[in-house]
Amino acid sequence: MFLINSYLLILFLCLVVSIYKKTARQRLLWIYFIIVFGVEFTKIKILKNSSSVIYTYFSISYILFFFYYYLNQKVNKYVLSLITLVAVSIYLFVLFDNNIVDYPIIIGMIMSLTYILFTLQWFFYQLVNVDDVKILKKQAFWVSSSLIIWAVVFLFRFTPMYWLEINDKQFLRQISFGYQIATIFSYCLFLKGLFCKR
Repeated sequence: MFLINSYLLILFLCLVVSIYKKTARQRLLWIYFIIVFGVEFTKIKILKNSSSVIYTYFSISYILFFFYYYLNQKVNKYVLSLITLVAVSIYLFVLFDNNIVDYPIIIGMIMSLTYILFTLQWFFYQLVNVDDVKILKKQAFWVSSSLIIWAVVFLFRFTPMYWLEINDKQFLRQISFGYQIATIFSYCLFLKGLFCKR
């Protein structure tokens, strides 16, 4: 319960700071945090973690938001658009092709892989096109670091989830605990990035 409440608290802090800080506000990060906090609060406090279906319908909004976010960064816009087009197409195919009763593994994988590709593209651009601004002063560095850490851990935790639920619940509990820690850490990185002016 402590970890869950800590998670909601860090999300709320990110929401408040994204409204308060000018650069974050201009990049519309508050919209992302309103959606994330709303979804998580609803699942945890209202639905009492009884279902993960809510994630199915909001995953696309996360993908589209970070498409918008990275579109306004220095990245290859054609590659970014292609990644997004493929991700959204697969998402819509899965959504309309299945009778969804829980969060489909393929949607979680698509969202995570999209985050990884977005962030790797940003990091690659930074390596190839060095400028005068230190990378640690760039908001996108912290956002990208947060997303890539979360996405990798999420893939490790989520992909075998339904199999582990049947075959090894103890290990599932252990990796779920690790995932909660990694998620809180990721949003702490995000919070740090919200204070950046570049």
